[in-house]
Amino acid sequence: MLIKQMPRQSLFWVFVAQTIVIAPHLTHLPEWIILTWLLILGWRIQMYRGLWRSPKPIEKVALVALCGVGLLFGYSRLFALEPMVGLLVAAFLLKLLEMQQRKELLLVIFIGFFVTATQFLFSITLAATVYGVISLLLLLVALVSANQDVRIDNSHATVRKAAGLMIQSLPLMLLLFIFIPKLGSLWNVPSLKNAAKTGVSNSMSPGDFSRLGLSNEVAFRVTFDSELPRQSQLYWRGLVFSNFDGRRWSPISDFSRIQDEVLWAVDNTEARSNTWQMRPIPGRETRYQVMLEASQQSWLYSLPMPIEWKGATGLSRDMTLLSKNPITERLTYELVSTLNFEFEPERLSSLGKFQATQLPLDFNPKTQQLALKWLREEGSAKGLMERILRLYNDKFTYTLQPPTLGRHSVDEFLWTTQQGFCEHFASSFVFFMRSAGVPARVVVGYQGGELNPLDNYLIVRQKDAHAWAEVWFQGQGWVRVDPTAAVAPERIEHSLEASLSSADVGLVGGFMGRAGAFGWVKHLQLQWDASNYRWQRWVLAFDRNRQNDFLKHLLGGLQPWRITLAFISVAALCLAPIILRLLWLQRPPPLSPVARCLLRFERKLKKLGLVRRKGETLGNFATRAAEHQPNYREQFMLIAKLYERVVYGEDNAGMAALKIRVSNLKL
Repeated sequence: MLIKQMPRQSLFWVFVAQTIVIAPHLTHLPEWIILTWLLILGWRIQMYRGLWRSPKPIEKVALVALCGVGLLFGYSRLFALEPMVGLLVAAFLLKLLEMQQRKELLLVIFIGFFVTATQFLFSITLAATVYGVISLLLLLVALVSANQDVRIDNSHATVRKAAGLMIQSLPLMLLLFIFIPKLGSLWNVPSLKNAAKTGVSNSMSPGDFSRLGLSNEVAFRVTFDSELPRQSQLYWRGLVFSNFDGRRWSPISDFSRIQDEVLWAVDNTEARSNTWQMRPIPGRETRYQVMLEASQQSWLYSLPMPIEWKGATGLSRDMTLLSKNPITERLTYELVSTLNFEFEPERLSSLGKFQATQLPLDFNPKTQQLALKWLREEGSAKGLMERILRLYNDKFTYTLQPPTLGRHSVDEFLWTTQQGFCEHFASSFVFFMRSAGVPARVVVGYQGGELNPLDNYLIVRQKDAHAWAEVWFQGQGWVRVDPTAAVAPERIEHSLEASLSSADVGLVGGFMGRAGAFGWVKHLQLQWDASNYRWQRWVLAFDRNRQNDFLKHLLGGLQPWRITLAFISVAALCLAPIILRLLWLQRPPPLSPVARCLLRFERKLKKLGLVRRKGETLGNFATRAAEHQPNYREQFMLIAKLYERVVYGEDNAGMAALKIRVSNLKL
């Protein structure tokens, strides 16, 4: 008979599971959903205690209407990820208040599984995965509890049974992960948080990079297939800024306007490289793999100069590596770069020269005058560059806490405050060179990185964000010049922390950076980062291409019959222990020695056509058998008496005699 009553103890597990499942969504759900959740949870607990009644139909309708209005006016648009998840969570909450019978309890639990799946729409890190597994386990506990007898209340046994079910599912889950084709996302729902950009932005003004120096967040990780370059060679090139309005640097053109100037992986790389005067100098090539965190931007990071790249990746004319789509989730891409190259060494187009020398009117007059004066005194652009770099080295201080600058920011920085971070040095240097008519531009990205010795990969954090300059010289092309290296060479050769004062070091990386000063904390940070890196590299990065390569190597081909046969064979091996265990648990209980003697006695009489009737006692059966076989009357009755003594009189000594009598009975 189907039990409709809802087990009381399962309500507790539903409360716990719902709390854990909803918690990760609190960061992107509106406040009213949280308040609604607390209201419904409190109401349901009071119903659980028997103090409050269940809501009336009109009250249910009012709650549904309020949630609908909240979703309608609480988001800027409804067709987005957050409002859809909010709708599902609202249903999850409201259904909790409506539960009265077991079937409604099961529906709430099943909705919980869907809400748990939505956790991975916002985060797929190792920590999020572990949290999701815990959520699933609690929902399974609630599900097991809901299907138990209402009189059973053994929480430990319920948890063990749910954990056992989850463990049994792991082999099948792994099998599906390996064999089921990777189809990519089955939905394409925009997120309201896509506008939130992290890391280096598409413009630069004084103070931007010093603020990034306070962040210990990971920007990307790099694995090298070849020898790791020196720290001073690790310039991770991002954007090129040629436009300056007196305060802020920005690119000449945005990504949408330079599509036709991008060299995509499918293009003729050699032909376009010759057109752009991109000339790698023969030498050691560096092959590496970058795992970039979501930035909501379209540019990537690479060592200069990329000579090989794959996929939907392209290189613009100013050596900016671009993706066709914004990076909304963690992305892995492979590159080959050469650190020795010439870019546009012979000539610079008139448009390119204008873009690399343009200056805003009525800004920084002192710098413009002195630049021309120094150029006449030095006699060459290289002499001018060396003189300004000597000035940086002699007079300037590298700090995370530079003074605020006014309208003539370069004049104030070069000739008054002389304290700054990398963006101050790069910006002032490029402005100074342009004032003398020398083509120059700002390049932003990251410099350096921290080697994780556990897996031998490089961690580049937001605090490693850096700005430097490029100057064009006839016969050499664009040459990297880092004025920060003239002020704080330790920043380039070692790390940011090594170049700062004790007062500034405490600011680097925020709380996590300060905690890393303790050796054991640093070791734990590296261990955790290595675990996340392995998770991303070997699990999340297992896309269709890697799956095909793995199956081809494993099976010798990708023919459907090979994959089907392998899938069925491995599935049978995975399911066989479970099936055998179920059969073992459903086996009949073993017979006791006295029952085996009775069964043997009945089989011997059955040969004579005597079958024991249903419900017939052994004594009556023995009497009936004696009437048919009078010669064995004494033996039949003695066996019946011995059986009754063993079973009802608990005469264990009579067991041996019973076995002997049954064994010696010859019919």
